Amino acid sequence: MEHPTLKMRQNASILLDVQYTPSFAITRTPGFGYPLREGIEVSLKCDVDSNPPSMPVWQKDDGETPVPQTGDGFLNFSSIRREHSGWYKCTSRHLNFQYSSIGYYLSVRCEYTV
Repeated sequence: MEHPTLKMRQNASILLDVQYTPSFAITRTPGFGYPLREGIEVSLKCDVDSNPPSMPVWQKDDGETPVPQTGDGFLNFSSIRREHSGWYKCTSRHLNFQYSSIGYYLSVRCEYTV
């Protein structure tokens, strides 16, 4: 730093704490566009980018999810069923405010046997 009252230029350290609200990224396995049929294994993943960090929490139709969720943003269906169809969204509590992703409609088709 320089200032007219200083005889010599001096160094100073500064620490910035840049805080920002959550942004959400939702992915699905199998990938989007692949039809979901009853009985297959499906995972939804929510990544939350925020500072300070905040935890992802899944909701279905604004309520509880039909299967347990992991603390790292996964919602795993070991054998998906038609009743799992519905609107899913990821939420996160950040600095005493609640934030939410856009909704994603999970559509599960009947397993047809011929």
